[in-house]
Amino acid sequence: MDDLEEAIRIRKVVLDSSPEGHPDRAAQQSNLGDGLHNRYSKPGSMDDLQEAIGVGQAAVDTTPEDHPDRVTRPANLGARLSDRYSRTRSMNDLEETIRIGKAVLDSTPEDHPDRARSLSNLGAGLSDRYLKIGAIDDLEQAIRVGQAAVDATPEDHPDRAARLSNLALRLGNRFICTNSMKDLSEAIRIGQAAVDATPEDHVDRAARLSNLVVGLSHRYLKTRSMDDLEEAIRIGQAAVDATPEDHPARARRLSNLRRLRDRYLKTRSMDDLEEVIRIAVDTTPEDHPARARRLSNLRRLRDQYSRNPISLLELIRNTLLFSLSTQTRRKAILLLDTAIQSCKLAIRRCLSRPNVLPGYLHVSWTCVSQSCFGDNYQLNLNRDAENDLALILGRLIALQL
Repeated sequence: MDDLEEAIRIRKVVLDSSPEGHPDRAAQQSNLGDGLHNRYSKPGSMDDLQEAIGVGQAAVDTTPEDHPDRVTRPANLGARLSDRYSRTRSMNDLEETIRIGKAVLDSTPEDHPDRARSLSNLGAGLSDRYLKIGAIDDLEQAIRVGQAAVDATPEDHPDRAARLSNLALRLGNRFICTNSMKDLSEAIRIGQAAVDATPEDHVDRAARLSNLVVGLSHRYLKTRSMDDLEEAIRIGQAAVDATPEDHPARARRLSNLRRLRDRYLKTRSMDDLEEVIRIAVDTTPEDHPARARRLSNLRRLRDQYSRNPISLLELIRNTLLFSLSTQTRRKAILLLDTAIQSCKLAIRRCLSRPNVLPGYLHVSWTCVSQSCFGDNYQLNLNRDAENDLALILGRLIALQL
């Protein structure tokens, strides 16, 4: 960072000492803009970005039409305006980004080494405008130029994975509009290619894995293919594993594992149900407005659970696990595990005498209920948790094998 600061300082001195009509002034303005934009990307302040746009515009204005850098300098200006749009959502910046992108592309020869970059930048602007105002023509154009950008990018180019990923996202957006399975399958194919082209330690790998999960989930919901469901869960877990604990996108990537719920409904796997409950708790702060809705969804999930008594016993444990405070959780687990083992033993002893099972279970769960709710071992369950537990206990006690 110290080297960058020194480079910016020197470039400002050089520019300040250069007269207005100097033939190198445009190059000096461009170099200073590059340095300021690099510092903004570290990240820096909006002041750096604003100044980078100002000197970048000045560099474009003073560059002759036939200058060899006439393509590069406007392209750099468009990229900075795009960055400012990402921060401010100003339609003026977005429109100017697209206008510059089209002008740059028109002036870039087919065999120019920067043509793929020009195509990619224009596609990004058109895609942003589609997301802003919903014009399908912008999306169609974004897909066309995005495909052209991929086609113009060599297989071993470091930007190829990003361009593949952008194209996959746009095809996914068109699927949402048109419900075309062709678009969805192509989005998944290209999204997988983007992941394959991304190194394991790349900063964007988790995001590209997560995008692929979205496509696979959409196709599963259309076709109910277990292969897509299993792949969505596998890749979703990989995306979570590649995301740091404090990353702002971690909660969203955890929520992509909601497809575990679909697998549970097919396989009745206790492991999947436990993971669904854990994810719901981990991703929802105590004071989040969506917490009540997510807990309600979990209660509906429990209502769909198998009526197998062993499964219900395990489910009671999990119901309490996410309802208890951290301070009382260890004590609760010990009590519940002891009670579960007692009930399992009662079930085994009563397999040949099913008529006496409810009595055994009633005695066992009277003990654990007193432990959970009595004065000596008050666990401070909230009312919803008490109701859930009472419902499950009642169902268990009434169950006949």
